[in-house]
Amino acid sequence: DPCQATSNSTDHGPDGNYYCINEGDVGGTTSFCTCTCPTGFFGQNCQNAEHQVDGMTELFNKVSNRECSSCTTGNSIIANGDIVVMDVGEFTSSGEICASSSNMLLPEELYGSIKCLDDKGSCVVDGENTKRIILVRGTGGRELTFRAIAFKNGKTTSAGGGLYIRSGAIVDLLLCTFSNCRASGTTENWHGGGAIYIASSGGTVNVFGTSYTGNTAESGNGNDIYNNAGTITIHNTCPSPYSIIVPSEGSALDTYGTIAGSAFSYSECH
Repeated sequence: DPCQATSNSTDHGPDGNYYCINEGDVGGTTSFCTCTCPTGFFGQNCQNAEHQVDGMTELFNKVSNRECSSCTTGNSIIANGDIVVMDVGEFTSSGEICASSSNMLLPEELYGSIKCLDDKGSCVVDGENTKRIILVRGTGGRELTFRAIAFKNGKTTSAGGGLYIRSGAIVDLLLCTFSNCRASGTTENWHGGGAIYIASSGGTVNVFGTSYTGNTAESGNGNDIYNNAGTITIHNTCPSPYSIIVPSEGSALDTYGTIAGSAFSYSECH
């Protein structure tokens, strides 16, 4: 029998009743029901959406959901599992809304994907040597993926000028670049990681096709990466859909702590 659309979110199709939202069309037969999603939506029940952003304030409003006394919180946060697509161009803090005086973005327990419109790294998030670019506080036990984003001129007085990962966050970095990011802190033994810092509260990071240039940690603890207590693996392969391409190996990374895989810059995956 053909499947029937219902408004009950617990209907998953074994009796022929199936839940679709966001104007998804129910199809299939009993026990094999499907949703055909309209443009801009995806997922088993069309529950997830794709969001296009063309500036820093719009990006902030979609992903910076951290609430604290010193934070500003975005006003249209995505649902977990959604995709944010950044238009090609520069995303800077000047004249735009950022999460705090020291961080451009503060996602907390958020998962999904933040990616550039193309895979060329043409979406540049520029800290302008005044702010850390992103501090990720947990990802709800799922992956938060950054794809084809250029992290540039991030600066912090502690650790992780480009990206600070903590609270068990699971982060995938695909086709990204980190350039001229700086961690200027020297007073604590955990200060460092010019580009990336993984905190003592842990995290799991997988890196594909990502390069590093001109990053510095004034403490000497990893100009490029400081892994305090998490797991980071740098893969010498390209991500999908470029898996058959062998990436170009660049310079060895300056790291501190345990780094799994191959600690080099990688590029030219497409």
